[in-house]
Amino acid sequence: MRVAVFDCPLGIAGDMAVGAFLDAGMDFKVLKHELAKLNAKGWSVSLRETRSGAFRAQKFSVHIHGHSGSHGHEHVSLADIGRMILTSRLHAKVKALAIRIFRMLGRAEARVHGIPIQKVHFHEVGAIDSIVDIVSAAICVHHLGIRRAFVRSLAVGRGLQRGSHGAMPIPVPGAYELLKGFWISQADYEQEMVTPTGAAILAAVCQKGSRIPAMKTKAVGYGAGDRKFGAHAGFMRVSLGDIRGVSGRAR
Repeated sequence: MRVAVFDCPLGIAGDMAVGAFLDAGMDFKVLKHELAKLNAKGWSVSLRETRSGAFRAQKFSVHIHGHSGSHGHEHVSLADIGRMILTSRLHAKVKALAIRIFRMLGRAEARVHGIPIQKVHFHEVGAIDSIVDIVSAAICVHHLGIRRAFVRSLAVGRGLQRGSHGAMPIPVPGAYELLKGFWISQADYEQEMVTPTGAAILAAVCQKGSRIPAMKTKAVGYGAGDRKFGAHAGFMRVSLGDIRGVSGRAR
């Protein structure tokens, strides 16, 4: 059975996870072909090798056209996102996982804001770049044949971050809600290390609190993010391998 193990010593974001999957063997041409099936326009993706200190990693980026800066700012509902994914030509399993990730995000945001999930509207999380990140992660999980996933290390930052809802503790409430059940450690960085998108990907695909079984490692990939932590760019690692005698699949 094919499994994935996430190592996130400097946190996780959606682009970091996708970069790691691509570095571990996911074909970028296949990913772009599959993303073309998504019912969304005005964006493109790129992949380049970058460095974190003395080490290399792959940087996956989503470029939004017609907006200033690197991130789109569309405000969309969970229902809008669900329709976009369901009406696409993506594989049924990719659709199911992508929608699961967004529903987990929606439930987390509904809880921390004290509102019904139907009233949750995504801001930065719901922008096209994050939708592409999440769908890309779902495509990678499916095409790499990952049946189960585990987290070996996961670090979060500390301090306060200002956003559309004012000052928020780090990890931000939505991300922290999604991290329930995972073993986490605190790094000595006063900035966000785990984004809501990254936390939702972990929550949707990984076994919480499970002991990592003995695994024959077949591939290792490193994905880079946008943030800097001292002399290092943010990066994470995913290991792909096979285990025997364990049933189940990626959640």
